[in-house]
Amino acid sequence: VGKEQPRSYRFTQELYWYVIDERVKAQLPVVINSRLPLAGEGSLEGLMGKDTVDRLYGMCRGKVISLKGESYRKLKKIP
Repeated sequence: VGKEQPRSYRFTQELYWYVIDERVKAQLPVVINSRLPLAGEGSLEGLMGKDTVDRLYGMCRGKVISLKGESYRKLKKIP
């Protein structure tokens, strides 16, 4: 999540909310992978919307796994 530059943040936020909300209602898992921080400038909150990120945070009961380090593709020189 986050590589694209949406033309309309409102549309993007509504779409993310719809997808996440439907998964919650159906009691289905959601996996999010992003280089963006949760909050602040250039964050998931800015892209997905504060309510959607809050819903995700609640789904994982506040457990967020943060991985730090060099890009695997860069290390292995994968195009």
